[in-house]
Amino acid sequence: MMAMPPRELSLSFGSNGAPTVAEQIGLARAAEGYGFSHFSAFDDLFFRPAWPTLFSVAQHTTRIGIGPSIVNPYLTHPALIAEYAALLEEIAPGRAYLGIGRGAFLEGVDRQLAVRLHLHGGSDDAAAEECGLAEASGRCRPISADGPG
Repeated sequence: MMAMPPRELSLSFGSNGAPTVAEQIGLARAAEGYGFSHFSAFDDLFFRPAWPTLFSVAQHTTRIGIGPSIVNPYLTHPALIAEYAALLEEIAPGRAYLGIGRGAFLEGVDRQLAVRLHLHGGSDDAAAEECGLAEASGRCRPISADGPG
C-alpha cells in the first residue's frame, strides 16, 4: 500500500468586532506566529466594521491571509465591497480574500433600521419616511433574513 503524502493543514482564525482594533492586530499577529493560514474579521451588524480592522491588520502582518469572513451585499453596495477588497489587496498583495453572504443578525433587523444604517444616522421617523420614499421610487426593497423582499 502506497503512503499518502502529508497534507498541508490550513487553519483560520476569526474575530468579531468586539475587540478593539489594537486587540485584533495582536490576535492576528499571534495567529500568524502560531502558523494560522488566515485571519478573518466578521462584518456583523452592531460590532465594529471589518474593513478598517482588516486594513490595520494587513499593515501589521506579513504572511497570513486577510479578509472579511462575510460581507453582506444587501447592506453594503457591491461596488463598495469591490473597492474595499481591491484596497485590501493593494495593502496586502496576494493575501486578501473576500467572503460574501447574508451574514448574521439580519433576523433582528427591520427595514427601518437597515435604511437608517445606510443613511448613517437619523431618527426612526426619518428612516421610515426615507424607506417609504425609496420603496416608492424603486431604490430599495425591504430586507429580511432571506435577503431583499
